[in-house]
Amino acid sequence: MPSIPRAYRAPLRMTALTVALMALTLVVHHRAGGPSQAAAGLGRAEDDLTVVAAITTALVAALTAVRWIDTVHRPPSLINGERVVLRPIGRWDGPEVARTIDQVVLDENRWPPDSAERMKRLARRGALSNDAAIFDASTDDIVGVVSLIFDDPRRTATLGIWIGPDHRGSGYGSDAIGAAARLAHGLGYGTTALTSPTNAAVHRALERAGFVRTGTVEHVFATGEAIDAIRFEHRGTADPG
Repeated sequence: MPSIPRAYRAPLRMTALTVALMALTLVVHHRAGGPSQAAAGLGRAEDDLTVVAAITTALVAALTAVRWIDTVHRPPSLINGERVVLRPIGRWDGPEVARTIDQVVLDENRWPPDSAERMKRLARRGALSNDAAIFDASTDDIVGVVSLIFDDPRRTATLGIWIGPDHRGSGYGSDAIGAAARLAHGLGYGTTALTSPTNAAVHRALERAGFVRTGTVEHVFATGEAIDAIRFEHRGTADPG
């Protein structure tokens, strides 16, 4: 049996809960009438069940229509990699994006514990213009997020990335990094990345994607903490392998 896409699951649960509450309300209503009203209650119950069926059909149709409209109007892909597709983060993508944020991502970026919930709110408001979701090209699941912050005077783009815990170590990172670098180069920007000295996995992903180390620079997080970050620069076409 095919699985339900994650983006549908929460709305479907809400629809099922609404229908269940409606049915429970009808049962309580008819039981409260007493035996003397059983015959009349049976007729009302049949009418009410017809109403429930109609409302259920309307709810499912509305949900389907909303999802269909969102899919039709989903922004086109920014760029494709070998295994990934980079797309702008849509308002329905927040919960799936939030699932890619675990303690490793929080620690690496010095983010507060509520960052996953904050990401959901920003996605609903369409306020993640510098970020793109990394979709698995075969399953359409979100596996991580890549960001590009453009510096127009210097014509450079600073790249950031994280991959969710369920998809690390599978090559998604280097593929997404290479695709993002090609996107920036196509817009006329060079690409750089800053990483902590201890993040060996990202170092390897950057190097596989065609980046080279160019030295260290001081990087100050929003918390005020400063580190000597390793600077990488993209110099050529990313190796798709």
